[in-house]
Amino acid sequence: SEMDPLGRQHFFSWLVSVEKKTIFIVSNEVDDLCEIADQIWVLKAGELVAAGKPLTVFNHLKPDWQLAEPTVFRLAKLMKWSIPGAADEFPVTNQQLKEAYYAAN
Repeated sequence: SEMDPLGRQHFFSWLVSVEKKTIFIVSNEVDDLCEIADQIWVLKAGELVAAGKPLTVFNHLKPDWQLAEPTVFRLAKLMKWSIPGAADEFPVTNQQLKEAYYAAN
């Protein structure tokens, strides 16, 4: 359900503190999901069309998935800051963005 920004922040902070548990989240908040999820599954019309680490899934997006790109990913593509050692992959987390920025400058 829709959460206010503070409620969402508290929820995701709690979620990060939970270790070694399998938790399924259905969300379109891709920025938050990239920061906390070990795996992302993409469903289209009830069918699994992609699964993997957020970095992998978002670097192989298909237009027909109608999935928003994470803000970090869009910025990195615009600035041409790729993952160090992987020129064709762009960061999806803040930490990856920092590493890509420092590698580019």
